[in-house]
Amino acid sequence: MASEGFERFPLRGARAAAGGRRDSSLSRAGALVLAVCIGVGAILFARRSAAAGETVQAWSGLIGGACLALLCIGVAPQAPPRARFRYLNQLVMTRAERPPLDSWVHLAPTRVPRPVLPVALGTAALALLGAAVFAALQLFGAVPRLNESAGAGGLAIGALCCVLLGVGAGWVAWLMLMRGIRGGSYATRPSGVALGAAAVAVRVPGRDVELPWGRIARVSANLGAEGRGETPVIRLDLLPGDGSERTQLLAGTGYAVPVDALWSALRWYHAHPEARWELGRVEGQRRIDGWRADAIAARAGERNVR
Repeated sequence: MASEGFERFPLRGARAAAGGRRDSSLSRAGALVLAVCIGVGAILFARRSAAAGETVQAWSGLIGGACLALLCIGVAPQAPPRARFRYLNQLVMTRAERPPLDSWVHLAPTRVPRPVLPVALGTAALALLGAAVFAALQLFGAVPRLNESAGAGGLAIGALCCVLLGVGAGWVAWLMLMRGIRGGSYATRPSGVALGAAAVAVRVPGRDVELPWGRIARVSANLGAEGRGETPVIRLDLLPGDGSERTQLLAGTGYAVPVDALWSALRWYHAHPEARWELGRVEGQRRIDGWRADAIAARAGERNVR
């Protein structure tokens, strides 16, 4: 029997899962097979290009294939999250520039991505920026042009596109790297969503904000910012306050704890302000641990039905 207040997150997975259709995401075995095929194809392409004297194409194909193969491995499904919420002092999550609204909180830590993901994206970023530099050198005549028919406009546009893509890939790789560093090891600031008696704190790379419970008007599930995307999110509609934001989106996946437990905690404590005194105390941790156990049991029941 589920604990009082336990709710399943209604959008567990992408739109296919939410609509009752079979999940079409890549399996672990499929990801490994695809990565091997891409790697072998890249090696064969590089060998053929090198034999033809096309050194730049050979290296480009090899690096591109390696990045794609690593990405396939990195995005393969991980085991279902089972970790507990971390009961900790919120000061370890801040830079101590000002005191947080809550001292003790219950943290739903973000899940550390596989190391191959930031490696793949970082390598891709370096390769793209290197391609931009090489295109610029061709544009200014510092090196011979690989394609004599390439005009100055084409080289300039190509260099600009490589710079934009390289910066984007590098930014995502940095966010993933920071998430890994902030995964909770000693002397690091853990990353995730923290629940306290006074506020919900979102402390992830690129976002650091505290939302008082009184500002949260509604907790709902959505697919993307406007409900038309593919990625499930937890949407917090906010009342007017000090900031200009009227909505805070929380990822519906990517936590080390079961998302059903986080969803239940947000919904329960939003609907029961008289119970928020528990948060930051052992009583709150005990209730949240119960929802975690319910989430694990519910997922196990789903696997048995299948």
